[in-house]
Amino acid sequence: WRVDSSLNRSASTNRFRGPSEGNFAGMNVTLAPVSRVVLADVTSIQPRTIRAFENSGREIDLYDINNYRVNNASLLTRDVSDDLTSLDLTVQRRLGFLPFPASVQAGGLWREQVRDSRRTSETYTYNGVNGNFSAAPYRNQVYVGRNSHFGLPGLVAPWTSKHRAFQAWRENPALFSMTAAQAVAAEQFYITNSEYIEETVEAAYAQAEARLFQGRLTLLTGVRFERTTDEGLGPVFEPGNAFVRNPDGTFARNAQGQRLRRPDAGAAGSMEELRLAREERGFRAHRSYDGFYPSLH
Repeated sequence: WRVDSSLNRSASTNRFRGPSEGNFAGMNVTLAPVSRVVLADVTSIQPRTIRAFENSGREIDLYDINNYRVNNASLLTRDVSDDLTSLDLTVQRRLGFLPFPASVQAGGLWREQVRDSRRTSETYTYNGVNGNFSAAPYRNQVYVGRNSHFGLPGLVAPWTSKHRAFQAWRENPALFSMTAAQAVAAEQFYITNSEYIEETVEAAYAQAEARLFQGRLTLLTGVRFERTTDEGLGPVFEPGNAFVRNPDGTFARNAQGQRLRRPDAGAAGSMEELRLAREERGFRAHRSYDGFYPSLH
């Protein structure tokens, strides 16, 4: 007799917490309105000089951070866990009573994997300081005067610091705020990216092996059975929930044939509508497939 068995267990997590790390995930900064861009000293690869001008004809210094304004900033979080457990067992028995070497073997496998994933993405509009939207207060204090390696001599871009902007927001919450549309987009992103899946694999096999004619011929035959079962949870999106339905399930309509909107659905694109039309992990999916796989060698 020979018995082999193993048990495996692994657990992994992937987490990102932008707010707890004191940083925005991203910050959108744009240049002051430009009406004309002039490229000069153009080579076969690129221009060596780039100049920008306003409508009035005044040249804009591309390397002056005061000519850049902050539009918005974003926060991201990620929380993903993945657990895997597996167990297998194999039993082999040599058949010594036969006039030639032979053995029988059987075994089984069980494996389960569970993944739980949640993500958030929030965008905040920059409100400026006393009507000033300049990016100058958030100029990077570390990468200063560094060559950007874009191949343009003397190009030193005025990089901004997401960390400094985040710290300023913590000290003055009025700097960034979320509009109603941004709040709806953040909630929709969370619902859409909240997922759960559980997969279970069960397998068993039996085989026999024999060596004939003094080992010149080997026969190996057997059959394997395997079944995979998946269970998943994901978002439900039913835009029709924002409208009134008749007892038979059809939509109620006015004299013009238009669907009647539910009073609690709010306006189109509102948070009230989203909470009626979307549900986190409200959809359950189930799939299972199996089969027998015989072989003869």
